Amino acid sequence: MEQHSYKELLKLINDNLKLDEFNENKKIFVLSISYQARSSISNAFNLNIEQTDKFLIYLFNKIFKFKKIIGLGLGKKLSFDKISNDIIESKFNSNNSNTNTNKNKSPILSSICPGWVLYCEKTHPQLVKNLNNVKSPQQITGLLLKKLTYLEYNSNPNYSNIKDYNNQIYHVSLMPCFDKKLEAAKLESDENNNNEIDVNCVITPKELIQLLKDENFNFEDLINEIKLDNNNIFDIYNQIAPKNWLNPIHSWLNYEGNASGGYSLQYLINLKKFYEKNYIHNDIELDLDFKKINGRNNDIYEIRLINKINNEIIGSSSVINGFKNIQNIVRKLKLLDSKSSSKSSSTATGVNNTLAARRKARMQNKLSGGVNLQNSSNSDENINVDPSKTDFIEVMACPSGCINGGGQISGPEGKIAKEWLNKVLEQYESIPMVNSYNEEDESITELNLNNWLTDFQKIFNISESRFYRVNFREPVEPPKDTTSIALGSKW
Repeated sequence: MEQHSYKELLKLINDNLKLDEFNENKKIFVLSISYQARSSISNAFNLNIEQTDKFLIYLFNKIFKFKKIIGLGLGKKLSFDKISNDIIESKFNSNNSNTNTNKNKSPILSSICPGWVLYCEKTHPQLVKNLNNVKSPQQITGLLLKKLTYLEYNSNPNYSNIKDYNNQIYHVSLMPCFDKKLEAAKLESDENNNNEIDVNCVITPKELIQLLKDENFNFEDLINEIKLDNNNIFDIYNQIAPKNWLNPIHSWLNYEGNASGGYSLQYLINLKKFYEKNYIHNDIELDLDFKKINGRNNDIYEIRLINKINNEIIGSSSVINGFKNIQNIVRKLKLLDSKSSSKSSSTATGVNNTLAARRKARMQNKLSGGVNLQNSSNSDENINVDPSKTDFIEVMACPSGCINGGGQISGPEGKIAKEWLNKVLEQYESIPMVNSYNEEDESITELNLNNWLTDFQKIFNISESRFYRVNFREPVEPPKDTTSIALGSKW
């Protein structure tokens, strides 16, 4: 964890700048930048997203001499597509043994938030079996970025000094949350069981500002220069990306969904594609649409994919942010888990009651259209929001999700926190979108992506497991004393 200190990073950068380009100890620094970090910096410096990207690229490339810089878009798409496929496979094949999904009809839980995962592992290990084990965009991007950069420099005769993947290709990830350091600290293993590091250092926007202050860096001069810069941002994205990166521009564009990444909505978008592809020729009438149903507060809600022909719920997902909401769903999931172990007759009765409740909810709900989800205000609908009955729960430890991560830049003294957060959210929502549910508008088609990924895995001899899967801590007997439970609850 020591290497994830911004002071340690600054020392490494300064030491590296003193070395000759072809010194055997020379590091190739590369950077990945999260959507939330871009939004936070954009708001703090009063820049738009394009200016913020230019600011960060100029700062790290020109000042700190980072060679490659990329957004998280490609890693994000690969992550939520794989998560979606896992849930769909589990939904239609309960005997699937290739994914870390639960077999007791409990919802599948996201594992993108390392604070939530750590809480499960330490305090509620019985829930670990419910966690989906697909890696986060941070980790997938790290693997892609380091491998492609290593290939580019290692195959160049002028860079014969670049031989150490782990330490000479030094990947820094700019993330909104301190807990992402814990995620990055987990070592990966290649096909020969050699340890590999895909993310060498995680820093947050808050730490970046402190780093620049420690260096007495003049913010205003660079900001003024960036505001006058007329260079095409898409050209900059292409120039700073690793060679052979799949459509670098798309790695800076955003996808439909909330400001934590939109995993809950993306599952339903992929489920919609699945139904339209597999059932369109089976004489089954489909008119599929999305509906968001609000919970008792802004940090809990459900999204449903509904066939408007017969008002059937095809699939559902939910979002839970913040520790208080997490505690509530944990209690429900543990209760559901214990019920699933009881007699089959009791289980059948419970399922029938659930179906009856959903039929009643469907009769009460008036469907609305579009991926741009409309909020529901009907109090009866709020009563019927129950994440424990959905296919998938997107769980984030921070209230309001990742956009409100602990590493984001705080507002000035006297600024109302809610207002400041809303401004950051506005910046996030201003990031141009990739139309993820209409492939005609998307230059990265599924075929192109699959072919590119297959070639990548062949070149580097990377298995499906190494590329996509994360290993969780082995379940142990949960703590029983109140002191241990209290300590484990504080992540």
